[in-house]
Amino acid sequence: MPIDWSYYTDRPDVRGLVRDSCRTILDLGCGPGLVGEALKRSRPCRVTGVEINREAAEEARRRIDEVIAGDIEQLVDALPARAYDCILAADVLEHLRDPWRVLRALRRCLAHGGYVVASVPNVAHWCVLKGLLEGDWVYQPQGLLDATHLRFFTRRGIVRLFESSGYRIQQMAPMVSPICGEVPAVILEGLRSAGFDADRVRDEATHWVYYVVAYPVADGEGS
Repeated sequence: MPIDWSYYTDRPDVRGLVRDSCRTILDLGCGPGLVGEALKRSRPCRVTGVEINREAAEEARRRIDEVIAGDIEQLVDALPARAYDCILAADVLEHLRDPWRVLRALRRCLAHGGYVVASVPNVAHWCVLKGLLEGDWVYQPQGLLDATHLRFFTRRGIVRLFESSGYRIQQMAPMVSPICGEVPAVILEGLRSAGFDADRVRDEATHWVYYVVAYPVADGEGS
């Protein structure tokens, strides 16, 4: 299928979480390779991409060192062990049928000291909550309710996703976007009266995406 170039960027927000010392990087859902290309310009590194869109994968081969065309859920078990200093999953996990299994399988692919960088949309954003209060849930071509999203996560859900998959989250930060405005004060007051943590709802309702830096824990080690 044709590539919608407007959808792809070199994601400086995600690249900023990749340490300069990382020399081997795996980019899941690499698209046409813009992120990997930018990483290679900024440091000496080898970037491998996984991309399900065949046309995007061909484009990525012009920009990064290696591209594996196919579905990460089918390919993850064949990836090399202890091969990557950093694995990127930028807006990928919500598209998977079983992101828990994929994350567990990726642990064996991380080199000593390696880690995962992910960005995950927040379904508790006010844009979604407002629609639910109005009795609506409308899938879109892009965004929080992207029609290709199979899984939906809140902040706590993201924490559970990583911890139950064998990771310890070292860093978690939101991208704040009040694109739909803020939760009305009258709703917040009603939540407080009903015993809810209205301050948490107010804050998290402005969080569009959460950025996660997570390290694998040894088998048997607590989260």
